[in-house]
Amino acid sequence: MFMKQTFINIFQRTFYIKIRLIYLLIAAGIFLSTGLVISVMHLIIAREDANRERRLINLVQNSENQPYQWKAKEISFPHVRLRRSLLVPHKDIGNPEGNRHFLDDLEKEIQIGLNWQESPAEIDMPHAVKTPEVDGIAEDEAWNNSLNFKGEYPLNSKDKIQDDSEWKLCWDENFIYFTCSFTDKSPEISNSERIYEGDSFELFIMPEERYHTYVELVFSPDGRQYTKWVTQSEKGRYEIADYKPESLTIATNQKENSFVIEGKIAFHDLPAYLRGNSPKTGEQLRLMMLRIDKSGDGFKKFTPVPFLYDGHNIFGYMKITLQKTIEKFQHTNHDIGKGSKQ
Repeated sequence: MFMKQTFINIFQRTFYIKIRLIYLLIAAGIFLSTGLVISVMHLIIAREDANRERRLINLVQNSENQPYQWKAKEISFPHVRLRRSLLVPHKDIGNPEGNRHFLDDLEKEIQIGLNWQESPAEIDMPHAVKTPEVDGIAEDEAWNNSLNFKGEYPLNSKDKIQDDSEWKLCWDENFIYFTCSFTDKSPEISNSERIYEGDSFELFIMPEERYHTYVELVFSPDGRQYTKWVTQSEKGRYEIADYKPESLTIATNQKENSFVIEGKIAFHDLPAYLRGNSPKTGEQLRLMMLRIDKSGDGFKKFTPVPFLYDGHNIFGYMKITLQKTIEKFQHTNHDIGKGSKQ
């Protein structure tokens, strides 16, 4: 009797264990099956996302002159690009490690601005005594009474380099005139349309700062031009549009140890003057000039006054007031930054 009861107990325990094992196996099967189903669903969704991304890119690339062109622009808006990148990785969005480096560098550059205690230069630009002849020589009498900067500042620096660099500006009722001269025995000129990737001179003019619209004019020592119409929004960096001002005239002169760029652009080709309204004495515009000095694989940028970051930093542009003066007007930067020699 005792043996029989023992056998029954053992059988019951074994039976319950087997039942539990069966339940566990069923649960495991369900779990694995569910995981497999989820994985398959993820693969299907990822494939749909990739296909959608290809369709969207194709729509943007083929939208010119199409009825849907205006709506297709939205695909490239920053907030839409962010949504797309969350579904399909974008090379320009980067990976987590690369993004950490990017944000660390951004914070460091902002810190430079936090320590920067230099207000944008406020300067008068004299009216031209006579019309400068744009010939690339820039030695006629008209430039004797211009706004004249001598020397240069490395970008993000308050230390002036006392060299032979010269930057000049003046105006009349029709044009802004500009010229520059830089020492360079062998300019390295970019052969692509991105001439700013080689030795060049950049001029940014923003007549009406309320709307953050300005023109970017870049000139190479061999006389080529890169001209763009630029608009900045509060939440975007900037948008660039093709811009071919008919009035823009330049001449260049490559000497043995330097090069000269001289030019003019009509006010009616600039924002705030497009209707042909004439400039008036006392009006103020924002303006910045930059020199790009290419050397090997790298390059340096210089300006006539202390300036931060990049030519598109509209908040640091000089505040230029149009003046009707015929007296010799020269600005040599002795009161801006710290003088240094190189």
